[in-house]
Parts: sequence; structure tokens; C-alpha cells
Amino acid sequence: NKDGGAISITGGASNVAVTGAVTVETAAGVAGSTDSGAMTIKTGATTATSASSSGSVSILSGDSKVNAGSVSITSGSSSTKQGGAISMTVGRSTSGAGNSISLAAGASTNKDGGAISITGGASNVAATGAVSMRSANSIAGSLDSGDVSIGSGTTTSSSTASSSGDLSLSSGASSHTAGSVSITSGSSSTKQGGA
Repeated sequence: NKDGGAISITGGASNVAVTGAVTVETAAGVAGSTDSGAMTIKTGATTATSASSSGSVSILSGDSKVNAGSVSITSGSSSTKQGGAISMTVGRSTSGAGNSISLAAGASTNKDGGAISITGGASNVAATGAVSMRSANSIAGSLDSGDVSIGSGTTTSSSTASSSGDLSLSSGASSHTAGSVSITSGSSSTKQGGA
């Protein structure tokens, strides 16, 4: 009738140097073995009542007066085949609205805010990776497909030197044939196509 006990794993403290690191990993595959073991970090499911919620998962670095630590999510490389994929997916909702994924760069009180960069993978011998941003297709029983909005932020500073950010659509330069830039509205089988 009470909460279950917690588990805490903490590296050792230090008064003069770096505190102790904490490493949790599966064993490496050695000669004769096949794969290294998988690792799962998750909270338990709950099916008790309609008001109950499963626990959250937080991965964060500690605060600092100088430089705070980074959080890095990196899949393994492969010397013969594909490196591991990284997937971020929000769980399906059966009765409420689907939840969101939010990527936000760091704010600053006296310097520029942090940037967000999304780049397709490089290739030494073939085409570099494509970057696709789109809303989901409308399926049977649903109405509209979602909007896609690309814009720079507004500025409300009273300074005459302040400007909102530019919006640039461009294809890359090429020594042979450069890529085209195409803006096309959708067609409609029953009413007007998009303007």
C-alpha cells in the first residue's frame, strides 16, 4: 500500500578532483560470441486505473557555473555493413491527441541562442543522405493532413538595428548540374488545387 523502494547508483564524491564516473554497459562480443547484449532503459507499464501514468525517463547532464556537460546519443559504427539507426518515436494514443516531439536549442540571456542543424549523412562514393520533412498522410477515417510551417521568428525589439531572420531556399552548387528548387501546391480530385 506504499511506494516501492528506489535504486540509486552514484559515483564517489571528491573535494579536489573529478567525482567518480558511472558506467553501465553490456559486455563486448569476443571471439566465439555473436552479438553484444542489448540494453533497455524504461519505466514500468501501468494498467491500474484510467488516472494512472507510467513514469517518465530523463537523461540530462548536471548544471554548472562554467560549461555544463553535453548529452550525446550515438549509435555504433560498422566496418562492413550499416551503422546503427537512431529512432525517436512518440507512443500511439488511442483516445486522445497524439503527443509531440520538441527540439529546442538553448536560450541565452546575453549572447546568440543555440542553433539547430539537421544534415543528411555524407558519402564517399554515392549520393549523400536526403533530408525529408513532411506531415503524415491522411488515412481512412481522418480528415486533413497536418500543416508544415517554415518561418523565422519575429522580433519586437525597439532598436532600429533589429531584424527578423532571413528565410532561404537554395539548392547546392555543382560542377555539373545543380539541383532545382521547386515549389508546387497539391492537386485535388474534387475541388480546387492549392494556391
